[in-house]
Amino acid sequence: PPSLKKFRWWIFSFVPNWLARRLTQYFVTGPEAMVDYYANVVGVPRSKIKLLYNDIQIERFQDVVVQEERRNFLADRNIPEEITVLLLVHRLSPVRRTLMYLKPLLIRLKENSHESDWVLIIAGSGSELPEAKSIVAELGLGEKVIFLGNVPNKEIPRLYAVGDVFVHPTYTEGFPRVLIEAMAAGLPIVTTDAGGTAQLLGDKQRRFLVDKSQPEAFVEAAVDLIKSPECWLDLSRENKAVVERFSTPAVASMYMNTIFGDAA
Repeated sequence: PPSLKKFRWWIFSFVPNWLARRLTQYFVTGPEAMVDYYANVVGVPRSKIKLLYNDIQIERFQDVVVQEERRNFLADRNIPEEITVLLLVHRLSPVRRTLMYLKPLLIRLKENSHESDWVLIIAGSGSELPEAKSIVAELGLGEKVIFLGNVPNKEIPRLYAVGDVFVHPTYTEGFPRVLIEAMAAGLPIVTTDAGGTAQLLGDKQRRFLVDKSQPEAFVEAAVDLIKSPECWLDLSRENKAVVERFSTPAVASMYMNTIFGDAA
């Protein structure tokens, strides 16, 4: 029904987006699944949509001395080196619904592992960060979960070098850059099928891809991956190979062919 909230949505969201769809020459998105989303759901004319990937400088994530970075990070926090380090990197916002996955995962890890088995590093801020800290305190896991807040971009490659498993609990994504960063760093990943995520991964890594609407499935996949270190190396090799298509040179060539090729 009519309301002030609906009027504000119409003025500040519907109308600007309608104008954008009408007036823009090109609408850029990726990967392939997002082309279908913007065409079929958002209503962008398919003729205007250009498929372009996000890119990363892969060398930044592969030139890090992993053992040294990991050893120093853990030593600074009095954490034993043999521990399994779980890494979560993204903004904790209500849109992603991170806590929907994170709380049951923490409960499961607390109930089904020894206290010395794992530690979770969370990098990123956002409006859900205070609630995330409250959940950790409520579960008595203050020594098991490390909140780093915002991490400067120049330090991100060193952070990925610390992790053993990349945990990516999310309900809404487009083309998640953190995922291809984790792939470049050679981390095994557990994630959801939000946005175009599935199309970024190789065959082996998709074993640990779950329906975004099933938090319990995410927990099961995460625990399965954490308890299967024998498959980490295979996933690492696959991720490093697959991520090459998102390298800066590869994507630059894609831009040239897609945008300037059309102009020519």
